[in-house]
Amino acid sequence: MEVKDELVRKFILMGYDPGVNFRMTYQPDGELMIAVCSNKSDGAYEMLKAAEKAVI
Repeated sequence: MEVKDELVRKFILMGYDPGVNFRMTYQPDGELMIAVCSNKSDGAYEMLKAAEKAVI
């Protein structure tokens, strides 16, 4: 969870197992949800950040 000025700005969910990776964020103020699944042990974080940058 990302909090700023005592308000929740972003909820973050992540999970992984060997060979797979998942990250999801939800931003309630903009009603934006982004979910990324990767078939590698890493890589979802970078894709999520790139998607957030492109949208926001």
